[in-house]
Amino acid sequence: LAEEDERINFLIPPLLLIAMEIKQSLSETEWRLLRESGASSLKTKVEGELNKTSILNHLSFQFDPYSYDFEQIHPNQCDIKKIKDFVTNWIDRADDNQLRSLIRSISGLNALPPGQQLILNLKNSSKEHLPVAHTCFFTLDIPSQYESQENFDAKLQQFMEMALIGSGFTIS
Repeated sequence: LAEEDERINFLIPPLLLIAMEIKQSLSETEWRLLRESGASSLKTKVEGELNKTSILNHLSFQFDPYSYDFEQIHPNQCDIKKIKDFVTNWIDRADDNQLRSLIRSISGLNALPPGQQLILNLKNSSKEHLPVAHTCFFTLDIPSQYESQENFDAKLQQFMEMALIGSGFTIS
């Protein structure tokens, strides 16, 4: 307990400095609203959100037109619906660590920044290919050829494991 008190006492001066800097950069009204919003709201504004509803509400599905030869393959709404269902089902079953892994694999962040869209870009590639993330753009390229939830789940899990290993991140 004494060690924890020392650590807290060590953190107070820098936190006060940060609070003073924030206060100086805001108008009186903005400062009052920030103080009144509460710790949970402030934490969300700073760190972002990590919950199923927020993630599902910020998903955007699209086709990558450059990966399709429109003379031979015509992407259709069935492909979008199928992949959308796979993604939604996976998110519904995911625990907090899996959600954190997904967001970190796609964005390099621990949570979804407020208002940030996650773009799931369907590509015409084999069901054997893994998804590919473009972290700067919050985009995940997903092969549209996955045939089953099991195939999708296995490839997504493999993608997340490789993305986190390649980034040097660990989930704690």
